[in-house]
Amino acid sequence: MYVAALSCLVIACFFFYQYYYSRYHGKKHNNIVFGLTGLLLFSVNYFANSGINGSTDLIWPAYLLMLFAISPYRHYLTWLVIYITAFVILHMVEYQYPALVQYPFTAGKGQFIDRITAFPLPVIAIYFIISFIKRSYDKERVIVELRNKEISLQKGLLEQSNAEKNKLMSIISHDMRAPLINIQGYLELLNETQIDNTQRLVLEKDLLAATNNTMQMLTNLLYWTKSQMERLR
Repeated sequence: MYVAALSCLVIACFFFYQYYYSRYHGKKHNNIVFGLTGLLLFSVNYFANSGINGSTDLIWPAYLLMLFAISPYRHYLTWLVIYITAFVILHMVEYQYPALVQYPFTAGKGQFIDRITAFPLPVIAIYFIISFIKRSYDKERVIVELRNKEISLQKGLLEQSNAEKNKLMSIISHDMRAPLINIQGYLELLNETQIDNTQRLVLEKDLLAATNNTMQMLTNLLYWTKSQMERLR
C-alpha cells in the first residue's frame, strides 16, 4: 500500500506540473517523460502489488490511453510497442521468479477492496479522455464547416465578380469600338471623296465629342481599376 500510495502521489504531482506549465505558461508537455514515468511506476507497483493477481493490469491500459491522448501521431506505434514489450517482460519475470512479487492483501476481502478501489481509476480516466477527444473533434468539425461556408461564399462572390467583369469588358469594348469606327470611316471618306468645309466641321465636331466621351470613360475606368487594386492590397 505504501508503494501504491507513493506511486499515486508521484503521478499526481507530475500531472499537476505538466498541466500547470502547459495551461498557464504555454510550455509544451513532454510525452516522453510522461510515458517513461508511468512505465517505471507501474513496473515497480506491479511487483509490489500482487503481480498478475493485483490491480496494476487494470490501470496500465488507461495510462497508455492518456499517453496516446497527449502524444503526436508519429509516436503512437513506438509507445504501443514499448508498453506491450514491458508488459510481456514483467509477466515473464514474475513467471520465472515468483518470489519477487509481494502480496500486501489477504485473499478474499483484501483483494476485493483492492479491485473495487482500483477499477474506478481507469474508468474515470477513459471517460475524461474520450470526452476530451470528442469535444476537440466536434470543435474542429465546427471550425471546418464554418471555413467551408466562408470558402463557398467567397467562391460565389468571385464568380459574381468575374461575371460582372466580363459584362463590363463587353460594354467597354463596344463603347470604345464605336468612336474608332467613326474615325476610321471619316479617314476613308477623306481619302475617297472631297468634303467641303461645312461638312468637315460637322463631322470633326461629332468625332471630337465621341473621342472626348471615350477618353472620359477610359479615365473613369482607370480610377475604378486603381480603387479595386488598392482595396485588394
